[in-house]
Amino acid sequence: MAKSRGLLISYAGYPYTPSSLMPDNGLANLAGSLISDNHEIKIMDFGTVSTMRRMVPENICGHLGRIYDKFADPTSDKTALLEDIKKTDKELAMHQSRELVRISNEISDEVERQKFDWVGFKLYVGDGYAGSKTIAEQIRKRTPNVKVYGGGPAVDILWETISKDTKVFDLLAFAEGEETIIDLANYALGNTKANFPNIVNPNADLGKNGKTKVKRIENLDMLPAPVYDEEIYPSFFGNEKVKIIVVDESRGCPNYCSFCAQPLKSGYQRMRSAEKVFEDIKRVVNEYNTVAFRYAGSSTPIQLMKEVAEKILDSRLKVAYSSFGHVRQITSETSETLASLKDSGLKVLLFGIETGSQKNLDKLNKGNTLDGIIGAMEKTKAADIFRICSFIYPVPGETEKTTEETFGLIKRIQPDSIFINFGAIFPGTPWGLSPEKFGFEVDMQQYKKFFLNYRIKTLFPPSLWEPLPYKLDGLEFTDIAKKTESFVNRLEEEGFVTRITDEMVIFAETVGINIHEFKRLCSKIMFSGDWEKMQELNASFNNSMSSMSRGLK
Repeated sequence: MAKSRGLLISYAGYPYTPSSLMPDNGLANLAGSLISDNHEIKIMDFGTVSTMRRMVPENICGHLGRIYDKFADPTSDKTALLEDIKKTDKELAMHQSRELVRISNEISDEVERQKFDWVGFKLYVGDGYAGSKTIAEQIRKRTPNVKVYGGGPAVDILWETISKDTKVFDLLAFAEGEETIIDLANYALGNTKANFPNIVNPNADLGKNGKTKVKRIENLDMLPAPVYDEEIYPSFFGNEKVKIIVVDESRGCPNYCSFCAQPLKSGYQRMRSAEKVFEDIKRVVNEYNTVAFRYAGSSTPIQLMKEVAEKILDSRLKVAYSSFGHVRQITSETSETLASLKDSGLKVLLFGIETGSQKNLDKLNKGNTLDGIIGAMEKTKAADIFRICSFIYPVPGETEKTTEETFGLIKRIQPDSIFINFGAIFPGTPWGLSPEKFGFEVDMQQYKKFFLNYRIKTLFPPSLWEPLPYKLDGLEFTDIAKKTESFVNRLEEEGFVTRITDEMVIFAETVGINIHEFKRLCSKIMFSGDWEKMQELNASFNNSMSSMSRGLK
């Protein structure tokens, strides 16, 4: 008999990128841990094609599709189109609010019917927080004896703000969750006190015993395997998801960039053994009928990648995968390693370059040199690996000179895809702890509350989003966003490709669509909410994955 019956929920509103439709390895990891301790668990993941269908009604979907096509026409009246989008966005927001109420009731019905002992939410910012809170409040109203927990990325950076904002969660969990989730399940049964690591008690005195100590998982090889079985994770099936699995190979990061929140979540770097990583990859192929994956780590060690690649090649396993990379790991000694990674199925490496100014690189604590960046990009290109490079623009201290240095670096390294992001402040990072040191003007308490509930207007460019309450080097948010958009436009006018993601590369190659055409197709699908076309693409990809995996068994 199960010790407890729990429900894990991931709700982030409309899934506005193809990556939002990938299976959630974090939830699958938690499920594996719970099952290993004899708890019963179900996952409700709303990053699905069905959520697209629910969040964008048919009439609005068709209308947005026509607007998208008109934007591509250089003779169209862009001002009139933007006004049309603003009106449509209001209609869409009203519809999605009504749909959230229906979802809340459906989940509450399920909690009552299944007699769950506890419910855990993966909390994001924006719609992912506000929507989850609405669902949690309805569960609390309908089933007051059920324990309600919150965890995930929003808790790691905003636990104190959440604690002040709502008391709907009995406990909040931060850092890694595989051990904490078992404590939470036992707590729901009254078998333990709320004094175990990695939790916040919103109802306690936060200055005294409300937040417990951080505990990291030292031996990642000891973690149970993630579970995506249909009775546990039903949305994994039926082409609701694009079956690119995230495989845990390492956690934490050896780099402490001044803008990045990654160390808050996973701390210092720890690695799994190559044997365990390869075992997980084979299990994905054999049990879940896909040969596509992405490494989870934010700075995957190249030596570990090499050892796993050797096992893939020795076994003649045909897979397709992507990973984050770091330029300092790619040196004159790694050319053969890159060739082996390519032969093993590595399709894409993602690099955080951030800026082409050495002065600004140093201020960001990147630890990179421009010569190192150039050398790493040349070697990766020679290995015929697709290179995605992300930049922050403007960075603190940006000038005309540093702008041209960044543009010049991009022209020199010729990335296959470029992401240009404005600099958002994440609480708990050096930027968030000492904003004035980096040129920010911000009331952090006000900013945290605003950021927690910040809703990205996916139909609009960032300059038309609600302004975030901070300044950088004297610039208001709207002006920052305009500079970002201007830099993107300049790159695109020069022929550079922007915003192609790693999963798009694997997806497009599998379904036989040119990557540039695939980008345009995905952009229209996600903008308009064309769930039928997305499901058709998912089916094509997943069927190909299934055929390829069967051929390897």
